[in-house]
Amino acid sequence: MRMAALRRLAAPSPTVGTALVVLGLGVCWAGAVVSGQALQVTRHYFYVPVVFAAIRFRVRGALLAGVAATLLAGPLVPLPADQAALNNLDVWGTRGAFFLGIGTFIGLIMNAIHTFEAHEITLLERRASLESKHREFLQVVSHELRTPLTSIVGIANTYRDHQVLDTGQRRNLDASLLRSARRLQAMVESTLTAGGVFETPVQHPIDVDVIITEVIDGLDGMGHRVAVDLHGGDGRIVTSRPHLRMIVHGLLDNALKFSPDDRPVHMVGARDRGTYVLTITDQGPGIPPEFRDRMFEPFTQADGSVTREHGGLGLGLYVASKATEALGGTLTLDDDAEGTVARVTLPQQRAGDREGDTRD
Repeated sequence: MRMAALRRLAAPSPTVGTALVVLGLGVCWAGAVVSGQALQVTRHYFYVPVVFAAIRFRVRGALLAGVAATLLAGPLVPLPADQAALNNLDVWGTRGAFFLGIGTFIGLIMNAIHTFEAHEITLLERRASLESKHREFLQVVSHELRTPLTSIVGIANTYRDHQVLDTGQRRNLDASLLRSARRLQAMVESTLTAGGVFETPVQHPIDVDVIITEVIDGLDGMGHRVAVDLHGGDGRIVTSRPHLRMIVHGLLDNALKFSPDDRPVHMVGARDRGTYVLTITDQGPGIPPEFRDRMFEPFTQADGSVTREHGGLGLGLYVASKATEALGGTLTLDDDAEGTVARVTLPQQRAGDREGDTRD
């Protein structure tokens, strides 16, 4: 921002700036009239208000001030009889061309400076936003990783310090160890998966119900809360297996987190006019209004504190949205009477429409 000092010079409000330009033009005209030297040095003083107008109001202001300076420094200046003949159209026309040309040139420079500074400010804001998200990510990851790791270390210490444990104690410790290990694995996979959604998807025929079953089986004991209804005949569609897994896992994980433990999450899949529509409905509290504009941003949850109530890295919706976008589909989240409805619409063709392609 090397031109910041120059811009601060022309920082008055539009009203004050206009008044200064008018005052400058008036003073220059009065000086020309009093001195009778409009054809010599005095006319150069008109460049001051013209340049000021270019700096403050850029090209438009420079043009208006240039026209005014042309009239005030030419036909509107009364001159003695011996000089009046010299103040003809050619003289003040040439003078006006200089006023307009120099003013416009400076106005264009100021436009370029303004555009450059606007881009610089945008880049600085983006950098600050990225740094903020980086700090938030480190805080969240350190907190989320610490919880399962602490549990795993505690269980390992228990096995080391207590040589004799009954069957019930071992079963409880093993279940706790498995939950912590799966939670840790899910966070690592979510972080690694977030980069995979930007890869170009390779699409081929797959069974939707198989993908959904695989995802539900990996939900760490919460799969029984998912009620699945896949209808519409043949469940094979042409799409990307990894991307569909990202979508289903991200949306189911999010729905289960925000639904009461005693209420199911409903998943419905069906064909609709050349598309495949997957709808997931939870019975949670809905989407907070202040969260709507950023619900698909990475590392974001409705509870933005480091010690988030529902845990996780805030990547589920981000990964699901990017994977849907990569497949050319749409993802929407809306509230209904019971909770939140996530609707994924994927363009597709039946698996049998691709001759000779039987891969699964």
